[in-house]
Amino acid sequence: MPARILIVDDDEDTRALLKLVLQSAGFEPVLAAHGGQALAEIRRQKPDAVLCDILMPVLDGYDTLLAIRADANAHDVPVLMLSALGQEHDVQRALGAGANGYVLKPFAIRMLLDAIHEQLDCHMRR
Repeated sequence: MPARILIVDDDEDTRALLKLVLQSAGFEPVLAAHGGQALAEIRRQKPDAVLCDILMPVLDGYDTLLAIRADANAHDVPVLMLSALGQEHDVQRALGAGANGYVLKPFAIRMLLDAIHEQLDCHMRR
């Protein structure tokens, strides 16, 4: 059974690209346009990992991450932040809030897939 990866991004083109990349790599992508949708998807079908943008309407990536970490059923799901915000304080804020990693946009597909595989491997070893 392929790993289910939740893609949380308000940009439709980014969601479509990530869906194609993840499907091609053998994953099962699930899509959400903002944090509120992401939390509903997590409750509906717990993903194996989450790719989460930061700048989104309704519920931004930081608040989405905090809500995931506060959820007793999903607190241990690996979350990779995927953002164009590349300042050190942005990265540290995400990691401090509980992100497992941080991937800058625009991203190299191989680096993104490597980061996903690394998080899934670490999570399976726990």
